[in-house]
Amino acid sequence: MKNLTKLIYFFLLISLISCEKQTEWKLKENTQSPLVVESIITDEYKSQTVKLSFPVSELNKTPQAASGALVIISNEDSTYYFTESPANSGIYKSNFSFAGKLGKNYTLLINYNNTIYSAKALMVAGSLFHPLRY
Repeated sequence: MKNLTKLIYFFLLISLISCEKQTEWKLKENTQSPLVVESIITDEYKSQTVKLSFPVSELNKTPQAASGALVIISNEDSTYYFTESPANSGIYKSNFSFAGKLGKNYTLLINYNNTIYSAKALMVAGSLFHPLRY
């Protein structure tokens, strides 16, 4: 009797695990085409980068680059202009190397197709991860 019960549980478990259903994801189309902005201003003295692209409407689809934008980052002391490099890539690099400074407020301005996008952020100190304890 025990063996029969174990066998029933085994087949029940196998049948539950093996069930699979394919799903089609329907994503909403956005008619306005907002920009996706990827950028991290670091405290390293280097040419900083801003990447502009459009949202995707399908899973795992490669985003289309947003080319021809005017990109500016400024703080209380300085203004940094960005140039697209290489052409038509959607990757904008600062014309001069700079490092983000702690406690400074940074403003991002993007002019793309006569639409202005803006964002503000404060440069804060990084924190170390605590080591794992086992």
